[in-house]
Amino acid sequence: MRFKDLNHKKIQESKEKISKLEDKKSDLESALGSAREITKTIKYVDTHVEIVSKLGGIAEEVGLELDEYQERQVFDAKNKLESSIYELEEVFEDAIRNISNKIDDLEYDLEYGEE
Repeated sequence: MRFKDLNHKKIQESKEKISKLEDKKSDLESALGSAREITKTIKYVDTHVEIVSKLGGIAEEVGLELDEYQERQVFDAKNKLESSIYELEEVFEDAIRNISNKIDDLEYDLEYGEE
């Protein structure tokens, strides 16, 4: 009878851990959604285009041309910035994946019993 009580207690503890982890996972998923709302704004930032365009106009007025290589460097840098911004989401994704794995492990142990 005592073993049964211990086993029941352990099952309850595991269920409570799963519940807490699921709450945390929900919070993290919400945070990830908020983070994505913020990071996607980088797609619509066109300050670099405006600057290159204005500089090109000024240069043209005085008979000059901007260096194409330098212009490409600006656009490449913007692409790199965009990628780096999106990579900031990884901390949320990693945390969600880690919690999901913990939940899966606990559910497996509940279903098949700990070895």
